[in-house]
Amino acid sequence: MLSKNEAWDIARNHLLEIEKEIKIDLEFSSDSPMKVNYGYIFSYNSAEFFKTNDFREALAGNAPFLVDIFDNKIVTFGTADTIDNYLKEYEKCKQA
Repeated sequence: MLSKNEAWDIARNHLLEIEKEIKIDLEFSSDSPMKVNYGYIFSYNSAEFFKTNDFREALAGNAPFLVDIFDNKIVTFGTADTIDNYLKEYEKCKQA
């Protein structure tokens, strides 16, 4: 099982991969991470958005992701539903 610090390390590396792909500086939101049964959920946006609070600088499609502390994996959620509903779906898949 991963510790919170290990989950943070995984999340930071994942965010760096996204940054390289989209070529935009990113930061975690102030409410990250959110502790849930299976690990930690991280949300992010562009660094420029957090600096200016200008929605023209905000990302679209930046889905939150879970670092599963039991399986050591990243699970990207969607943006069309609530985190609670994505977690319920994830729990169903884990129990299947």
